Amino acid sequence: MTKHIPSLLTLLAFFGFTGAAYSQQGVVKSTTIAVQPANSYQVEANSAEAVGLKCESCVMEQAYFVVGQDTVKVTQDAHADMAALVFLPSKQKTVTFYSGTIKGDLSLNFMNGTPTKPIAKKGVTLRTGDGNCSFEVVPPSVWRAGLNQPSYTPGFSTTNVIAVHHGASANTAPTYEESLRVLRSYYTYHTTPKANGGNGWSDIGYNYLIGPDGTIFLGREKLSWQTRDSDEIIGAHLCAMNTNTMGICMIGDYSNQMPTAKALESLYKLIKWKAEKSNIDLDSRVLHPADPNRTQNNIPRLIGHREGPCSTTCPGELFYKNHFISPANHPDRPIRNEVGNVCEVPLGFTNEEMNQIVVVYPNPTNGSELKANFEYRTVAVHALDGKVIRPATKKSGESISTSDLAKGIYFLHFDTPDYGRVVRRVVIN
Repeated sequence: MTKHIPSLLTLLAFFGFTGAAYSQQGVVKSTTIAVQPANSYQVEANSAEAVGLKCESCVMEQAYFVVGQDTVKVTQDAHADMAALVFLPSKQKTVTFYSGTIKGDLSLNFMNGTPTKPIAKKGVTLRTGDGNCSFEVVPPSVWRAGLNQPSYTPGFSTTNVIAVHHGASANTAPTYEESLRVLRSYYTYHTTPKANGGNGWSDIGYNYLIGPDGTIFLGREKLSWQTRDSDEIIGAHLCAMNTNTMGICMIGDYSNQMPTAKALESLYKLIKWKAEKSNIDLDSRVLHPADPNRTQNNIPRLIGHREGPCSTTCPGELFYKNHFISPANHPDRPIRNEVGNVCEVPLGFTNEEMNQIVVVYPNPTNGSELKANFEYRTVAVHALDGKVIRPATKKSGESISTSDLAKGIYFLHFDTPDYGRVVRRVVIN
């Protein structure tokens, strides 16, 4: 079984700790290996949950870890030079590292994000508009418990651009507890000194992060004596040109998978709140530095990371095409419409909004299966004329098989715990 677990836009996890006990938080094992291309190395992992890699003069291609029975690919992080973060599918005392094209001194920092004591979900409620669109934000004082605290003084700027990212980490964090574990690993790696193999940042890179369960986490937080708000803190998410931006990270990898319906709903609410709070016209564009020489580029005020100043695939190919690219003959980008629609109907969603929140993909499909980004109990397949092709069956696995369906148009009828009865039109080519 092969799992592609990219190393994240987060390059994440480290801290200045070393130790042997796998229950320890932060970095539990650090080592440096003189690596030659196309070689395998046995490495002590200390039953860690993740590993951060750093090599100042390396190209991280074709490298992977063998963890128990799983092979985990290393993908260089688009948000930091010569670095990667890999989440390990199981806890092992030792793992095998295959170097691929890497040549040089490679720092490996094995880490744990799981807190030693459970952290209850406690948030601060924020509202937008007339109060129908409320949401909770979990502050760092909650999610960062047990980890070293930042020691810098945050700087601030007026927000002109909202940038949406993905962490490029494995999609294995469906719950609050799992999102918390991943988030804490992001933070550890971001704040580990470069000399110890980390990013060397003052704090986690993003202003906000959103888990697949819809939980919104505040990334950077102002000090008690500071008068400006935390959403105006200058982060580290847009290739060293972060002034006048706010960064939102969707926890997970959305190259070939869509964010969950709950995560998208939280994203829309957060963007709408920020746009109203800071008077940002999401239909307009603004000049923003495109390179270290401060060359100006005219970009939308709501962007996917790749539309910013550096070359990257973030926030993931499928997510970007689905939400940031306008459909044919449509003047507006889907994400802009959804932000405008969210919470406009107090007792439910508009049909237009549901089409972008509750998604079945790929659609059209040439393959043998479909996926849904929402939870459902049963699904039935109907023909275009309403005839039942496949009666309602309970959810089984993460995919919906279409191998027995001929080419054509079908309607999938879902019974969902969150949205009631949902019908989606799909095309099989």
